[in-house]
This record gives sequence, structure tokens and C-alpha cells, in this order.
Amino acid sequence: MNKEHPLCRKKAVTIHDIAEYPLILYKEGSMLRKDLEESLNRNNLPYEIVIEMDEADNLKKFVEMGIGISILSSLTITNEDKKKFVIFNVNNLFNTIEYGIYCRKNKFITSSMRKFIKVFAPDLFNDEQSPNLDSLLPAMGTRNEDTGSMNE
Repeated sequence: MNKEHPLCRKKAVTIHDIAEYPLILYKEGSMLRKDLEESLNRNNLPYEIVIEMDEADNLKKFVEMGIGISILSSLTITNEDKKKFVIFNVNNLFNTIEYGIYCRKNKFITSSMRKFIKVFAPDLFNDEQSPNLDSLLPAMGTRNEDTGSMNE
């Protein structure tokens, strides 16, 4: 939220606090918005959505202008944002979101795919050379990108 916002004086924010202020949210259909609205409705709290958008950067612009507050994924928060905004961790107010990595059965996993998976699920890898991923996906094999041959 904008550093001038009244909630900035609090040490923690509750769902009741959030309901008191105009909300700047992602468009309907986003998981963050769904979780927020479920929490507000579960607590029978009235709320006002003043702006709906698709992009986190656009939401931040309106928060910076002082139009309202927003709930964003920590993945969208930059070091610059940390200087401009007061950011509260509100994970305790929402359901836990679980994500999965999907790939086609019986298809090779390229080194690029492995790197992508390592960013989001580093625990699937023992070290750079011996990923646990192979034991989870035994039928998939890997492809040597230099030769194009399949390893089983």
C-alpha cells in the first residue's frame, strides 16, 4: 500500500482491515482475487472493488496514487516496490495455493525444461548432475540436445 495509507501504522493487517478500504484487484478469475473474495465473504464483510486490471504493474500504479490497496503475489514485488510501498505478509488470510509442473507423458525433458523445473522445484534435484526428477518420471527419458539422441 501507499506509504501514506492509514494501515501503515499497524504491525499486521487483518481481513477486517482490508475490507475497510477500496480494493484494486486483478480481474475476476484470478486465484488471488478468488481467495480474497472467499475470505471476505466467509467473514460476512462488505467490500468495494474500485479498479480491476490484468497486470500487477498497473495495479501498483493505482496503489501508488493512493486510490486503494491491493493484494499481490510476492513474485511481483520488486526491490523498487519495497522502497515505494508498505508491504504486509497476508498469507495467513488465504488458502494455500499449490502449483504443479505438467509435461507430456513419454516425452523427453530437455535441459531447458530441467532448468525451468529447477527454478520452481529445486528440491527435485540432488545436485546439478543428478536430478531426482528422473526417478519421478522414469518413462520419459531425456534428450541429448547436442546429438538429438534419446537417453532412457
